[in-house]
Amino acid sequence: MRNRIALASGIALLGAGAAFATNARVESMGKNATYFMDDISVWSNPANANLYPNYLLGELGQMRDSGASNNVAGIARYNRDPAKPWFGAIFAKSFSPDAAGGNRYPQLVIGGAFNREDEWLQYMPKTLSLGNSKHVRTGYDINLPIKFDGILAGATGSGALVGLKTYLAYSDSTQGPTTVTPVVSVNTVGLNMPLGQGIDLEATGTISIVDAKVVDTNLTYGGNTDLSFGASVRAFISTPQIFGVIVPAASFRS
Repeated sequence: MRNRIALASGIALLGAGAAFATNARVESMGKNATYFMDDISVWSNPANANLYPNYLLGELGQMRDSGASNNVAGIARYNRDPAKPWFGAIFAKSFSPDAAGGNRYPQLVIGGAFNREDEWLQYMPKTLSLGNSKHVRTGYDINLPIKFDGILAGATGSGALVGLKTYLAYSDSTQGPTTVTPVVSVNTVGLNMPLGQGIDLEATGTISIVDAKVVDTNLTYGGNTDLSFGASVRAFISTPQIFGVIVPAASFRS
């Protein structure tokens, strides 16, 4: 199951091969990792951290156009360093008497990352209306000094994988008399288990908080911590008759 990819259109389809789906590969394949089984999947399903024991993850960042290409002075001052680099690691402890022979299960896994951009951040609005003809920036797209992933996972001797993950993005910003506190908290439980020869099932459930509390003079807005929900399920079904893999998948978010 490790490092497999099925190229799909719609809910499922055929074709498979070995791949290392870093974020760059996911970007090039339509910004959708639904049909990938690779290290990036540990952030959507923490149970998959068991597949990458003692593993380093990260990216140097993204190169983006500064918008100053027509201004020579602007180019001279432009910071050409990649934006939003992140790094993380997965550590594993095997409890198998045959770990030296390649059978690591059962095992316990912990992992984490710093500064990773999570897709749930897209649900945080960039600006908020205070209801008095005043708009303030939430600041999440400019300054989120705390972005952290934490993973706790384990595998049974039979090959069933389970995992828990929390993602936290938090900031405080002051804009004149206004203080804005954007918060994104995403908590996911995941499962990855074999159902039979050549069939693996994954399922996840997520509870998240996406909120921005605004304090402006004597008025307070937000901070209600309403919950959002998400879930996903997919299967990798090996199909030797077509030399490929069928990947049915479904997901939702509130």
